[in-house]
Amino acid sequence: MQAAKDDDGGRLGLQGTQLYLMALGTGGLKSSVSGFGSDQFDETDPGELGRMARFFSWLFFFMMFLERAAILEPSPACTLTDVEEVKQAQAMDRRLGSSFQVPAGSLTVFLVASILLAVPVYDRLAVPLAGRLTANPHGLSPLQRISVGLLFSTLAMAAAALTERHRRDASLAGATPSVFLLVPQFFLVGAGEAFTYIGQLDFFLRECPRGMKTMSTGLFLSTLSLGCFLSTAIVTAVHAVTTSAGRRPWLTEDLDKGSLHRFYWLLAAIGAANLLAFVAVARGYVYKQEKLADDDVAVHA
Repeated sequence: MQAAKDDDGGRLGLQGTQLYLMALGTGGLKSSVSGFGSDQFDETDPGELGRMARFFSWLFFFMMFLERAAILEPSPACTLTDVEEVKQAQAMDRRLGSSFQVPAGSLTVFLVASILLAVPVYDRLAVPLAGRLTANPHGLSPLQRISVGLLFSTLAMAAAALTERHRRDASLAGATPSVFLLVPQFFLVGAGEAFTYIGQLDFFLRECPRGMKTMSTGLFLSTLSLGCFLSTAIVTAVHAVTTSAGRRPWLTEDLDKGSLHRFYWLLAAIGAANLLAFVAVARGYVYKQEKLADDDVAVHA
């Protein structure tokens, strides 16, 4: 018995070491590659600025392609939403044809596909259209791209809530809806990730002092880590509140006995409030290039 406990502890220690080494390596690589790449462009040339924005898009494209993998089974490295999405899929009809059953974790391929599609679609279709609407030859500004990403993320949580409510009602009535009802939320999450990540990367590197690009990217990546801690705090608070006074918890092993759709609606509400606050603050921001142009005009006036 003691040997089994020691063996479990050893495996957990090894997993923890692997995760920390991955985090250390990823932090050093991502913060350096993006800064080094942006240094190859002349920020005083409008044409070079446009090419730098495209560089960030394709950098994200290839980095996400390499690091994203399908989740076959929930693991300690997965977020709660990852785990709940797998549990949703496991509770739905995963048959494709008469003999093949779609693995529950493989549906994240749609998330990866939406990320990979978002970059070329934005680059080839959305940039020219947005350029005509905003008079910005680069399409959307970094802060506008972040806003679009936050909007997609909020819509994804709303779609997840509607899908889970439909799944739960159907399950309680003895029916099993198709697992492919989950596809829209995966596409929205992927598109939201693409717009938000690229917009943040572009903003942090474009607006920081020239000698602080690597540090700026590191601070940007640290905000992702803080988001994970905040997510854990939200889950802990929701579970504490919904289990107090003998209430039925929202988050349960058996989804039919919980209220996962309410948790998704809560995330959608938080996302909507975050989007409104972000837009209110971002509207007053003046980009470094605009400040330099105004200063140059003032000097020559």
